[in-house]
Amino acid sequence: MSSGILFETERFFFSTICFSQTSRNYKLYSILTVSSRYPSSPPEIPVTFTVPLREQSVVEHGSITLECELSKPNQKVTWLKNGADLSPSEHVNITTEETIHKLILPDALMEDDAEYTIRLENGEQSSAHLIVEGWKTSLN
Repeated sequence: MSSGILFETERFFFSTICFSQTSRNYKLYSILTVSSRYPSSPPEIPVTFTVPLREQSVVEHGSITLECELSKPNQKVTWLKNGADLSPSEHVNITTEETIHKLILPDALMEDDAEYTIRLENGEQSSAHLIVEGWKTSLN
């Protein structure tokens, strides 16, 4: 009897087992075994930011969208403003479209000038500063 690994891949290894009987009738049996390296399924690939948040500026009362993209669709996220949880309201819209997550301020105010963070369930996060500039007026 002999056995050995024929070749391996990242997810599987292939082996063979040969049985032989040396008598008047020579018989050779060969079994090819394909086995996974993982007990049931491959390890979960972690969700990452493919496009992180970026710093932006907006004039007071203007509309602004903070946006990022993830490597997997429909992930649960938490938005933060200066480290505090941020929820949807009349002033803040939060949307998700597959892998794109957006925080929309349709009427940016001076108090919206802050550090915004989006945090994934696995702890990964992306942050960016939003700068809100006041209206400039001139007198003639």
